[in-house]
Amino acid sequence: MVTTVTVNNEMRKKLKKLAAMLDTTQGEVIKKAIELFEKQALQERKLKYPSKVDKILNEASAKIRASDPKWAKISKIIESSTVPIETVIATSWGTEF
Repeated sequence: MVTTVTVNNEMRKKLKKLAAMLDTTQGEVIKKAIELFEKQALQERKLKYPSKVDKILNEASAKIRASDPKWAKISKIIESSTVPIETVIATSWGTEF
């Protein structure tokens, strides 16, 4: 079944640019984006800890970050990413940076 999706001009340009850059269809870009979003949403749902465990993890993290500013900076960058680190590693496997 084929359907049409309406997006604003800015989104259309991004979609077109990504499809050209990845040498694929715009539909495939949307499909991959939805797959990534679903994985992220499911991962966030699975990572819900009981409040006691969550409190202990947060306290340990705060202690480590206080003792190592470099680690704290790297952790903050990773946590603020819209894509989980696991996805980045999996999609760039074998790529040299």
